[in-house]
Amino acid sequence: MEENPFKDLNITSADFLDSITGRSVCPKCQKSRKYYCYTCYVPVQGIEDRVPKVKLPIQVDIIKHPSECDGKSTAAHAGVISPDYVTIYTYPCIPDYEDRNRVLLVFPGANSTTLNDLAKEMESSDMHLTKKVHNPNNATVEETSPDHSDSLHLQKNRTENDVDNSEKCEHNGSLDSEKDHGGRKRTLEDLDCEPKRGGCKKLHAERDSRQTGSHDVKSSFDKVVFIDSTWNQTSAICSDERLKGLKRVELMSRKSRFWRHQKDIPDTYLSTIEAIYYFLRDYHELFITADYHGEYDNLLFFFRFIYQKIRNIYKGGKDLKAYQQRGEHKTK
Repeated sequence: MEENPFKDLNITSADFLDSITGRSVCPKCQKSRKYYCYTCYVPVQGIEDRVPKVKLPIQVDIIKHPSECDGKSTAAHAGVISPDYVTIYTYPCIPDYEDRNRVLLVFPGANSTTLNDLAKEMESSDMHLTKKVHNPNNATVEETSPDHSDSLHLQKNRTENDVDNSEKCEHNGSLDSEKDHGGRKRTLEDLDCEPKRGGCKKLHAERDSRQTGSHDVKSSFDKVVFIDSTWNQTSAICSDERLKGLKRVELMSRKSRFWRHQKDIPDTYLSTIEAIYYFLRDYHELFITADYHGEYDNLLFFFRFIYQKIRNIYKGGKDLKAYQQRGEHKTK
């Protein structure tokens, strides 16, 4: 494990968390937790005002595999730090996405595109949509083409290895009952969900009426969906009919700092919170402004803290399977 791979990021100091020696009561469910509640997505009592909050430029939906352990999932970090922008569902509950052209699904595969390519395609489509036509009187009018909402082609050439990897998904895993509206736990009644059918008829939409993000710009998309599970658990979720038709994007290759071991998984397979963070950075620079000033760095607030804690406990991480497998057993 590297000594400090986050040194260039603008992350709030979490040193105060080291002073927490015992467990505290969650202010919502009253269960014993340390640092934050991973089922209610709130900090424990006494540190609520010290945990950073991050505004996002797009709403984030996380679909969790039901058999994963909440306490091991980094998805909870997003729910705690960005409660107004993150909603976490437990499969088989998946919301109905009415305007699929404005929803992205982060998932690699033969039918996925990169955000960079998607931005270029949209720019090209916009140029085709609006044409400047000069009339004889030198007046300029705009000629608008027919609706092109379905004209984006997300097919991208892949090698056979890339296609094989499409059966896997990024991120890690987690569990629990149907939950969370902006970081709060949801019951089946709240979701109006029929678990036997595995469907969510209709979800409350009051959150979507809030400001989409931290910038006064019209976003190209309303939501982005992430799947939170181990790579071997993704097939059922990714092939669900309710996710078909969503624009699929894959992230640029980055090195994961995640400490959780998954057999035969390379270090470019990110944890959920890492995937969310890197997606937002790319999205910000491509769809909002090229200038990035650390707006989303604090999403890694808990991730960095736990990383450093594990590194200290395990003598630089040399005994952790995740890092032995990656060939990083030598401390740096």
